[in-house]
Amino acid sequence: MPNTVALLLTVIYSICSIYGVVKQFLPNLPRNIHYLTELLNTYMKRLRYTPEVKKLGPSNKQGRYQNPDTWITGPCPIRRDKYYAWLKHRAQAKYRGEAYDLTWEHFEMLWIDDDTWFRRGRSAESLCMSLVDWHQGWVDGNVEIISRLEQLRKPKHNV
Repeated sequence: MPNTVALLLTVIYSICSIYGVVKQFLPNLPRNIHYLTELLNTYMKRLRYTPEVKKLGPSNKQGRYQNPDTWITGPCPIRRDKYYAWLKHRAQAKYRGEAYDLTWEHFEMLWIDDDTWFRRGRSAESLCMSLVDWHQGWVDGNVEIISRLEQLRKPKHNV
């Protein structure tokens, strides 16, 4: 259901952007529509991979065609963003020499709620994934989602 809502919001935002509806008529809209529009704008700014298919012409040689139907995660852009975050997280753990046994399915279950996923960031109240016991590595049951402030307040580890 959240994936369907995300795709629907993406389509609505694209249509509004094309016709300039979002900013042109914003002062005249009722308050609840204003809130929905702001929520939609915030949501779309956080969405890194939009499902728009941008075809590149033969003269533009800087990439290839985007086809969301061929993505490993399916056409959902949020799920694709999570998948690439998992790949980067796994690569960083391997680079640091940490044990990493989190599967894509477990990583996705940790970040199952889209609201939780969009609350990631660098501020103190943002969420991050942390280890419960630093000596076990990134394995099932040793990972938790906490605020960055809690993460920074944890005692330092010596691995």
